[in-house]
Amino acid sequence: MAVGTAEPRPWRITRPKPQIMTLAPDEIERIAESLASAHRSGGESLDAGLHRLAGMDEAEDVQEATLRILADGHVGYAQCATSQMTARLLGCTEPVIAPLRRGALLDDGSTFLLPRGIIGVGAGYCFVLGHPLGEVSEGPAGEREAADACLACHLELHIIGRRVPHGIPLNASTATAELGLDVVHVLGPRVRDGRPVDLASTEVRIDLDGHAVTRGWGGDTLGAPIAAVAWTARWLAGRGRRLEAGEVVTTGSCTGLVRVVPGQRVSASFGDLGTVSLDLV
Repeated sequence: MAVGTAEPRPWRITRPKPQIMTLAPDEIERIAESLASAHRSGGESLDAGLHRLAGMDEAEDVQEATLRILADGHVGYAQCATSQMTARLLGCTEPVIAPLRRGALLDDGSTFLLPRGIIGVGAGYCFVLGHPLGEVSEGPAGEREAADACLACHLELHIIGRRVPHGIPLNASTATAELGLDVVHVLGPRVRDGRPVDLASTEVRIDLDGHAVTRGWGGDTLGAPIAAVAWTARWLAGRGRRLEAGEVVTTGSCTGLVRVVPGQRVSASFGDLGTVSLDLV
Protein backbone atom coordinates (compact mmCIF):
# COMPACT_ATOMS: atom_id res chain seq x y z
CA MET A 1 0.00 0.00 0.00
CA ALA A 2 1.43 3.37 -0.99
CA VAL A 3 1.67 6.39 1.26
CA GLY A 4 -1.58 8.30 1.50
CA THR A 5 -3.71 5.75 -0.38
CA ALA A 6 -6.63 6.16 1.98
CA GLU A 7 -9.51 7.75 0.11
CA PRO A 8 -9.37 11.52 0.71
CA ARG A 9 -12.45 12.58 2.62
CA PRO A 10 -13.83 15.68 4.27
CA TRP A 11 -12.95 16.27 7.88
CA ARG A 12 -15.57 16.44 10.57
CA ILE A 13 -15.00 16.49 14.33
CA THR A 14 -17.16 14.74 16.90
CA ARG A 15 -16.26 15.91 20.41
CA PRO A 16 -16.60 14.06 23.70
CA LYS A 17 -18.20 16.97 25.56
CA PRO A 18 -19.37 20.54 24.90
CA GLN A 19 -17.48 23.65 25.95
CA ILE A 20 -18.37 27.32 26.20
CA MET A 21 -18.43 28.96 22.77
CA THR A 22 -18.14 32.69 22.17
CA LEU A 23 -17.87 32.89 18.37
CA ALA A 24 -21.04 32.73 16.30
CA PRO A 25 -21.10 30.27 13.36
CA ASP A 26 -20.85 33.10 10.82
CA GLU A 27 -17.78 34.47 12.64
CA ILE A 28 -16.11 31.06 12.54
CA GLU A 29 -16.88 30.86 8.82
CA ARG A 30 -15.37 34.29 8.20
CA ILE A 31 -12.19 33.39 10.09
CA ALA A 32 -11.93 30.13 8.14
CA GLU A 33 -12.38 31.90 4.80
CA SER A 34 -9.58 34.32 5.67
CA LEU A 35 -7.23 31.51 6.71
CA ALA A 36 -8.06 29.43 3.63
CA SER A 37 -7.33 32.41 1.39
CA ALA A 38 -3.94 32.85 3.07
CA HIS A 39 -3.14 29.16 2.59
CA ARG A 40 -3.97 29.33 -1.10
CA SER A 41 -1.97 32.49 -1.73
CA GLY A 42 0.99 31.81 0.56
CA GLY A 43 0.25 35.13 2.21
CA GLU A 44 -1.02 36.31 5.56
CA SER A 45 -4.51 36.56 7.06
CA LEU A 46 -4.79 40.04 8.54
CA ASP A 47 -8.34 39.70 9.88
CA ALA A 48 -8.60 36.12 11.18
CA GLY A 49 -8.92 37.31 14.78
CA LEU A 50 -7.62 34.12 16.38
CA HIS A 51 -7.03 36.00 19.64
CA ARG A 52 -10.80 35.74 20.15
CA LEU A 53 -10.79 31.94 20.39
CA ALA A 54 -12.35 30.83 23.68
CA GLY A 55 -10.70 27.42 23.67
CA MET A 56 -9.99 24.23 21.78
CA ASP A 57 -13.58 23.65 20.66
CA GLU A 58 -13.64 26.89 18.71
CA ALA A 59 -10.14 26.22 17.39
CA GLU A 60 -11.25 22.85 16.05
CA ASP A 61 -14.37 24.43 14.52
CA VAL A 62 -12.17 26.93 12.67
CA GLN A 63 -9.86 24.12 11.57
CA GLU A 64 -12.78 22.05 10.28
CA ALA A 65 -14.29 24.98 8.38
CA THR A 66 -10.93 25.93 6.85
CA LEU A 67 -10.37 22.39 5.61
CA ARG A 68 -13.85 22.30 4.10
CA ILE A 69 -13.22 25.56 2.23
CA LEU A 70 -9.82 24.39 0.98
CA ALA A 71 -11.48 21.19 -0.33
CA ASP A 72 -8.19 19.28 -0.14
CA GLY A 73 -9.06 15.84 1.21
CA HIS A 74 -7.08 14.62 4.19
CA VAL A 75 -4.94 11.49 4.00
CA GLY A 76 -3.89 11.23 7.62
CA TYR A 77 -2.72 13.35 10.55
CA ALA A 78 0.21 15.64 11.22
CA GLN A 79 1.50 16.48 14.68
CA CYS A 80 3.74 19.18 16.08
CA ALA A 81 4.85 20.17 19.59
CA THR A 82 5.59 16.51 20.34
CA SER A 83 9.00 17.23 21.89
CA GLN A 84 9.85 19.49 24.80
CA MET A 85 11.96 21.70 22.57
CA THR A 86 9.28 22.36 19.96
CA ALA A 87 6.50 22.59 22.54
CA ARG A 88 8.33 25.42 24.32
CA LEU A 89 9.00 27.21 21.05
CA LEU A 90 5.35 26.98 20.00
CA GLY A 91 3.90 27.90 23.39
CA CYS A 92 2.12 24.56 23.75
CA THR A 93 1.75 22.22 26.70
CA GLU A 94 0.47 19.27 24.66
CA PRO A 95 0.84 17.94 21.11
CA VAL A 96 -1.03 19.76 18.37
CA ILE A 97 -2.73 17.69 15.68
CA ALA A 98 -4.45 18.42 12.39
CA PRO A 99 -5.59 16.44 9.36
CA LEU A 100 -2.79 16.06 6.83
CA ARG A 101 -3.89 17.43 3.45
CA ARG A 102 -3.00 15.52 0.30
CA GLY A 103 -1.65 18.72 -1.24
CA ALA A 104 0.87 19.07 1.60
CA LEU A 105 2.81 15.93 0.60
CA LEU A 106 5.98 16.28 -1.49
CA ASP A 107 8.43 13.74 -2.87
CA ASP A 108 12.01 13.51 -1.67
CA GLY A 109 14.25 16.02 -3.47
CA SER A 110 11.38 18.36 -4.39
CA THR A 111 11.66 22.13 -4.78
CA PHE A 112 9.34 24.27 -2.66
CA LEU A 113 8.46 27.96 -2.76
CA LEU A 114 8.51 29.25 0.81
CA PRO A 115 5.35 31.16 1.80
CA ARG A 116 5.25 33.93 4.39
CA GLY A 117 5.20 33.16 8.10
CA ILE A 118 7.58 30.19 8.15
CA ILE A 119 8.60 29.14 11.68
CA GLY A 120 11.07 26.44 10.73
CA VAL A 121 11.85 22.99 9.39
CA GLY A 122 12.03 19.78 11.39
CA ALA A 123 12.70 16.10 10.79
CA GLY A 124 10.81 13.05 11.99
CA TYR A 125 8.99 9.98 10.76
CA CYS A 126 5.80 9.19 8.86
CA PHE A 127 3.92 5.97 9.62
CA VAL A 128 1.50 4.32 7.18
CA LEU A 129 -1.41 2.34 8.64
CA GLY A 130 -1.90 -1.17 7.29
CA HIS A 131 -5.22 -1.72 9.03
CA PRO A 132 -7.63 0.35 11.14
CA LEU A 133 -6.60 1.31 14.66
CA GLY A 134 -9.07 2.34 17.34
CA GLU A 135 -8.41 3.33 20.93
CA VAL A 136 -5.22 1.92 22.43
CA SER A 137 -3.92 1.92 25.97
CA GLU A 138 -1.20 4.28 27.16
CA GLY A 139 2.39 3.16 27.55
CA PRO A 140 4.33 0.32 25.89
CA ALA A 141 1.26 -1.89 25.35
CA GLY A 142 -0.47 0.81 23.31
CA GLU A 143 2.72 1.48 21.34
CA ARG A 144 2.93 -2.22 20.46
CA GLU A 145 -0.67 -2.13 19.24
CA ALA A 146 0.15 0.91 17.14
CA ALA A 147 3.27 -0.72 15.69
CA ASP A 148 1.30 -3.84 14.77
CA ALA A 149 -1.20 -1.66 12.88
CA CYS A 150 1.47 0.06 10.78
CA LEU A 151 2.46 -1.18 7.35
CA ALA A 152 5.46 1.09 6.79
CA CYS A 153 7.51 3.97 8.13
CA HIS A 154 9.15 6.69 6.05
CA LEU A 155 11.80 9.29 6.83
CA GLU A 156 10.27 12.77 6.77
CA LEU A 157 11.07 16.49 6.62
CA HIS A 158 8.40 19.06 7.38
CA ILE A 159 7.92 22.81 7.50
CA ILE A 160 5.59 24.59 9.88
CA GLY A 161 4.49 28.19 9.83
CA ARG A 162 1.77 30.74 10.56
CA ARG A 163 -0.80 32.45 8.38
CA VAL A 164 -1.50 35.29 10.82
CA PRO A 165 0.52 38.31 12.04
CA HIS A 166 3.15 37.87 14.76
CA GLY A 167 0.99 39.78 17.23
CA ILE A 168 -1.51 36.92 17.44
CA PRO A 169 -0.58 34.70 20.44
CA LEU A 170 0.90 31.31 19.56
CA ASN A 171 -0.52 28.51 21.70
CA ALA A 172 -2.27 25.17 21.32
CA SER A 173 -5.61 26.76 20.36
CA THR A 174 -4.29 29.18 17.75
CA ALA A 175 -1.94 26.52 16.35
CA THR A 176 -4.86 24.10 16.04
CA ALA A 177 -6.98 26.69 14.24
CA GLU A 178 -4.09 27.32 11.83
CA LEU A 179 -4.29 23.71 10.63
CA GLY A 180 -1.72 22.63 13.18
CA LEU A 181 0.77 25.11 11.67
CA ASP A 182 1.20 22.56 8.90
CA VAL A 183 2.82 23.77 5.67
CA VAL A 184 4.42 20.86 3.82
CA HIS A 185 5.86 17.35 4.34
CA VAL A 186 8.60 15.66 2.34
CA LEU A 187 8.44 11.87 2.46
CA GLY A 188 11.77 10.12 2.08
CA PRO A 189 12.83 6.48 1.88
CA ARG A 190 10.97 3.73 3.61
CA VAL A 191 12.73 2.35 6.67
CA ARG A 192 14.31 -0.91 5.55
CA ASP A 193 12.47 -4.14 6.14
CA GLY A 194 14.05 -7.38 7.28
CA ARG A 195 15.57 -6.31 10.60
CA PRO A 196 14.33 -4.59 13.75
CA VAL A 197 15.05 -0.87 13.91
CA ASP A 198 15.20 1.10 17.17
CA LEU A 199 13.88 4.43 15.93
CA ALA A 200 13.90 5.93 19.43
CA SER A 201 17.69 5.51 19.64
CA THR A 202 18.40 6.64 16.08
CA GLU A 203 20.13 10.00 15.72
CA VAL A 204 18.41 12.50 13.43
CA ARG A 205 20.42 15.41 12.00
CA ILE A 206 19.44 18.40 9.86
CA ASP A 207 21.93 19.95 7.44
CA LEU A 208 21.61 23.28 5.63
CA ASP A 209 23.65 23.41 2.42
CA GLY A 210 25.70 20.46 3.64
CA HIS A 211 26.46 21.84 7.11
CA ALA A 212 25.02 20.20 10.23
CA VAL A 213 22.93 22.67 12.24
CA THR A 214 20.96 20.57 14.74
CA ARG A 215 20.37 17.02 15.81
CA GLY A 216 18.15 14.97 18.05
CA TRP A 217 16.91 11.43 18.64
CA GLY A 218 13.76 9.59 17.71
CA GLY A 219 12.96 9.27 21.39
CA ASP A 220 12.71 13.05 21.71
CA THR A 221 9.17 12.83 20.29
CA LEU A 222 6.84 11.45 22.97
CA GLY A 223 9.50 8.98 24.09
CA ALA A 224 9.39 7.00 20.82
CA PRO A 225 8.22 7.85 17.30
CA ILE A 226 5.55 5.13 17.31
CA ALA A 227 4.00 6.83 20.35
CA ALA A 228 2.69 9.49 17.95
CA VAL A 229 0.50 6.86 16.28
CA ALA A 230 -0.81 5.64 19.63
CA TRP A 231 -1.46 9.22 20.77
CA THR A 232 -3.35 9.96 17.55
CA ALA A 233 -5.46 6.83 17.95
CA ARG A 234 -6.46 7.85 21.48
CA TRP A 235 -7.17 11.43 20.38
CA LEU A 236 -9.43 10.20 17.59
CA ALA A 237 -11.18 7.68 19.83
CA GLY A 238 -12.14 10.53 22.15
CA ARG A 239 -13.88 12.12 19.17
CA GLY A 240 -15.65 9.00 17.93
CA ARG A 241 -13.18 8.24 15.15
CA ARG A 242 -10.31 5.88 14.39
CA LEU A 243 -7.26 5.64 12.16
CA GLU A 244 -8.05 3.93 8.86
CA ALA A 245 -5.93 1.66 6.67
CA GLY A 246 -3.81 3.70 4.28
CA GLU A 247 -3.82 6.82 6.43
CA VAL A 248 -0.53 8.30 7.57
CA VAL A 249 0.63 9.81 10.85
CA THR A 250 3.62 12.13 11.12
CA THR A 251 5.46 12.32 14.43
CA GLY A 252 6.53 15.94 14.68
CA SER A 253 10.16 16.96 14.85
CA CYS A 254 12.91 15.01 16.60
CA THR A 255 15.37 17.85 16.00
CA GLY A 256 13.62 21.00 17.10
CA LEU A 257 12.97 23.59 14.39
CA VAL A 258 15.52 25.27 12.13
CA ARG A 259 14.98 28.66 10.51
CA VAL A 260 15.35 28.57 6.74
CA VAL A 261 15.43 31.04 3.85
CA PRO A 262 15.00 30.75 0.08
CA GLY A 263 17.98 29.32 -1.77
CA GLN A 264 18.91 26.75 0.86
CA ARG A 265 18.99 22.98 0.50
CA VAL A 266 17.68 21.21 3.58
CA SER A 267 18.50 17.59 4.25
CA ALA A 268 17.93 15.27 7.17
CA SER A 269 20.01 12.19 7.98
CA PHE A 270 18.62 9.33 10.07
CA GLY A 271 21.63 7.33 11.21
CA ASP A 272 22.22 4.58 8.66
CA LEU A 273 18.55 4.55 7.61
CA GLY A 274 18.95 7.16 4.89
CA THR A 275 18.35 10.82 4.10
CA VAL A 276 15.57 13.08 2.81
CA SER A 277 16.01 16.51 1.22
CA LEU A 278 14.19 19.63 0.01
CA ASP A 279 15.33 22.63 -2.05
CA LEU A 280 13.85 25.99 -1.03
CA VAL A 281 13.13 28.87 -3.37
